[in-house]
Amino acid sequence: VWCKRKLPENFVVEYEVTPLSASGFFLIFFCYKGQDGKSILDETHFKDRDHPTLFKKYTKGRLDGYHISYRRNDAANCNFRKNSGQVLMKQHAIDKILPANRAVHVSLSKNGGRFILKVDGTVFMDFTDDRTRDGKIREGGHIGLRQVYESEGVYDNFRISELK
Repeated sequence: VWCKRKLPENFVVEYEVTPLSASGFFLIFFCYKGQDGKSILDETHFKDRDHPTLFKKYTKGRLDGYHISYRRNDAANCNFRKNSGQVLMKQHAIDKILPANRAVHVSLSKNGGRFILKVDGTVFMDFTDDRTRDGKIREGGHIGLRQVYESEGVYDNFRISELK
């Protein structure tokens, strides 16, 4: 699911998610746009079917952005990746598994090149993009939420705030 509203350069995105399945793999795609500068929601990118899966389209295609994935089973971890290319920038073990059937508050902030993901106040990821991969920090674009495998969840109270 992609949010139609574009992200400001620096922001905080907050929402509640209630995991419903026994395990889960949740992803947040953000600062996403085409390498041509067009919106990911532009018809050219929206109708791009040159990749075998949507995930490969988002991570290895003609789109740039970041994504954070976090698992909520016995192998709980959190990965921060820069795209295109699915380059692992940082991995963080999670010692707190998200409970099923209980809402948690998720907060993702971007301030310059620093990104912080918190779940119920616990830092799942704190990373600063120092531009060493390709010389640029991803900015603006769109945010999208995705679940894969046997993940089920309900989202509520989604909001975007600009950081000044």
